[in-house]
Amino acid sequence: MKSRFEPCCALARWSLHGAAAGVVAIAIMVLWPSVSAAKKNKCFPREGHCLAVTVNGQVAKRIDKQTKKALRALDDVSHYVDDARYQVDAPIRGALDVVADTVAGSEGWFGEGREVRVQIVPLDPVEIATDQNLVRAPTVRIEGKTAVGVANVMRDDTLPPGRYLLRVRIRGAGNWDRQTVFVTVGPDP
Repeated sequence: MKSRFEPCCALARWSLHGAAAGVVAIAIMVLWPSVSAAKKNKCFPREGHCLAVTVNGQVAKRIDKQTKKALRALDDVSHYVDDARYQVDAPIRGALDVVADTVAGSEGWFGEGREVRVQIVPLDPVEIATDQNLVRAPTVRIEGKTAVGVANVMRDDTLPPGRYLLRVRIRGAGNWDRQTVFVTVGPDP
């Protein structure tokens, strides 16, 4: 599944007021019993166990100790650093190409209508050209209607050189999982 790229920190904003906030609270309480059943599923920690991700042809693999230690020094840059569990080894170059799919046996976790989204979190000071787009939040309802938020979407498919986290998420009608992948974008040759 191909993805759409969204830089971090203005991904989407929704606000719930009054009755709508109460509906969300009731929905959480109604769904609570399903959480214990979900814990038996390998996908439940939502740490990317049920995703297969490639970035510019490189398969994302479990993060190594050296990279994890280096990322700890960046905790003050982004709170998403703690979510990084995967990396690609070599620097990527050129157009960003992220492909994500479910791993064998996890399709039932996600259900039908799977959608891939990629959130880009820069860890170095970089300028990324973006446009603001309206996006639907099909899992959020306000007065019975699908919520609409604002997302910053990249203008083109290349990133400036630097270090990034790619938060790759697949959401289906049944559930979701996310893999946070550390990547380095190298300079063009």
